[in-house]
Amino acid sequence: MAYALRTLVSIKKQVFVNFILLVSAIIYAIFIAEILCRVLYVKEPTVEERGGEYDRLLGWRQKPNSSKFNKTEEYSVKASFNSKGIRGPEYSYEKDKDEFRILILGDSFAEGYGVKFHDLFSEVLKSDLNDRLKHAAVKCEVINSGVSGYSTDQELLYFQTEGKKYNPDLTLLMFYSNDIVYNNRSHYEHGYSKPLFELVGKELILKKIPGQKPLETMSKKSVNTKSAYILETIKDWLGRHSRLYNLVSARISVGWKHEVLIWLRSAERPQKQKSQSNSRGEDAGQAAYKDAITESWRITGAIINKLKEETSAINSKLLVFYVPRRVDIYSYDRYAIRKKEAIFTKDWYKRTANVVLGGICKENSIDFIDPTEKFRAEARKLMAKGIELYYLRDHHWNAKGNRLAGLVLSDFIYHNYLNGEN
Repeated sequence: MAYALRTLVSIKKQVFVNFILLVSAIIYAIFIAEILCRVLYVKEPTVEERGGEYDRLLGWRQKPNSSKFNKTEEYSVKASFNSKGIRGPEYSYEKDKDEFRILILGDSFAEGYGVKFHDLFSEVLKSDLNDRLKHAAVKCEVINSGVSGYSTDQELLYFQTEGKKYNPDLTLLMFYSNDIVYNNRSHYEHGYSKPLFELVGKELILKKIPGQKPLETMSKKSVNTKSAYILETIKDWLGRHSRLYNLVSARISVGWKHEVLIWLRSAERPQKQKSQSNSRGEDAGQAAYKDAITESWRITGAIINKLKEETSAINSKLLVFYVPRRVDIYSYDRYAIRKKEAIFTKDWYKRTANVVLGGICKENSIDFIDPTEKFRAEARKLMAKGIELYYLRDHHWNAKGNRLAGLVLSDFIYHNYLNGEN
C-alpha cells in the first residue's frame, strides 16, 4: 500500500515536472520567436517616423507645422502640413460669403502622399470647379483633411471634433474597401491603436479610444464576462509591445480568430448569417469570417449614417466617393487573381464593396459616386500609351489617377450642387 502511494506521488511529481518543462519550452520558444521577428523583419516606421504624432482620440494624426519626405522606387514627394495638420496652406475656420467650401475626409488615397500637392485630386477638383465658376458669383475652396491609415470611424470622430469647425457646404467622404474591416477593429496594422465603435441594438457606441485602457471604456452592455475584459487588455498590450503578435495577427485567418472569440464569449455569431452560411455548406471558418464581415458592414453603415446626421446638423451635404482598387480597374490584374476569386478568399467581400456601399447610401438618402467604370474606360485609353492610373507597387493613384478622380468629382459636384450658381 505504501509502495503504491509512493508510486502515485512519484507519477504526479513527474507529470507536474513535465508540465512545467512544457510550459517553459513554450515560453522560451515564444521568446526566441519574438527576438527573431525583431531581428529578421524590418521594423515598420512608427507614427512619429511617418511624420505623424499620437492622438488620444483618433490614434494618430499628422504633426502640425511639419514636413515629410516620401520616397520609393516610384515617387519622391515632399509633403508639408499646416498648423492644423492638414496638407497644404492654412485654412481659416470662417469662410467668405461667396465661398462654396468642400471638406474631404479620407485615408492615404485622400492624403495622396505619392503625388505633389498641386497634382492631388482635391486640387484638381478645386481648380476645375473654379474654372467652371469663373463667371459666377461664387468661388470654391477644398480642404483635404485625409490622413494615411484612417478608416471611417476615425473620419467621423475627426469631423465631430475638428472638421465641422470649417463649416463646409459639402462634406466628401472617400471610402476604400479596407475601411470595412478596420471599422470593426481596435488596432490598425503594425499594432497602432485606434478607436472602436460597436452597435448595441441600433445605437452606435464608442467602445474604446487609444488614450484609455480597455477596462475603462468597454461597454457593460456589450461585454458581460470577466474573461472578455482580461482578453481585451491582453490584446491591447500585445498589440503595442509584441512584434510576433502583430505579425501573426496580420496573417492568421480572421474567421479562426472570430471562432476563438465566440468560444471565449467575447463575440457573438449573428444568427441570421449563421444559418445562411451553413445552408451553403461552408466550413466553420468561412462562415465565421463572413459573419465578421457582415458585422463590419453593419457598423460601417451606422458610422456613415451618423456622419450624415452630423453633417446635416450644420447644413452640410454628404457625398460618398468609392475609391476603386487597382485590381478592379486593370483586366490583367483581375485575370491574375481570377482563380483565387473562384474560391473562398479573405478578400472576397472587397469585390462587391462598391455595390454594398451604394446600397447603404441609397438606403440613407446619401449621394454616392462609384467611378469604377470611368476609371476602366480611361485605363483602356491610356494603356496603348503605356500610361497607368495607379502606381504598380504602391497601388495608390499616381498623378493621372488623381486627375481623373478630381475631374469626376468636379463634374458631379458642379451639376448636382453648383449648376444653379452659374
